[in-house]
Amino acid sequence: MDSPENLLSTTLTPQEAYKLTQFDATQYPALVDVYYEFLFSMYLGLTRKETATLNRDENFSETEQGLFLLFSVNKGEESVPMLAPITVNLEEVVEGATATIYHLYKERYGDPFFGPITDRVYEVKVRELLKTAGIERKLSLDLDFARRSGLTYYQSLGMSMEEIREVMGLVDDFAEVAESVN
Repeated sequence: MDSPENLLSTTLTPQEAYKLTQFDATQYPALVDVYYEFLFSMYLGLTRKETATLNRDENFSETEQGLFLLFSVNKGEESVPMLAPITVNLEEVVEGATATIYHLYKERYGDPFFGPITDRVYEVKVRELLKTAGIERKLSLDLDFARRSGLTYYQSLGMSMEEIREVMGLVDDFAEVAESVN
């Protein structure tokens, strides 16, 4: 039987998530894009599949009321809106951190928003990023890893599940994601 140290974890601990948020990825140019995509996913509760398909013109709206992320998820062959029109004011999430990331990338690639990167390359770069940031535990980096890590991070800040659900854009499978980290 594997000891706890040998088991793969499906989420960052709150301490690891905080450590990653404090990491200066600008010192590692090869990791910058994946760093910001991971944080964006973690803060907003998005899967890798969702962030990989974000498009500046289709998914972001700058208005007098703020900067908004608009999105839906694909279920089978059709795109289905998530539980209401999903709009998240990026200026209100993590003290504007997601809005800052948006402004860094809004003119950089466009479509896809965080640049062309395959899921396999993303996983390799996230592993390298975590190791470089001093997080060396064995982790299972599936497409929901950042989303679950964000949930854990917000729980550690003392946020209620309802507050987390609101920040993460009222995702339709929220109960399933929450259950997977508890």
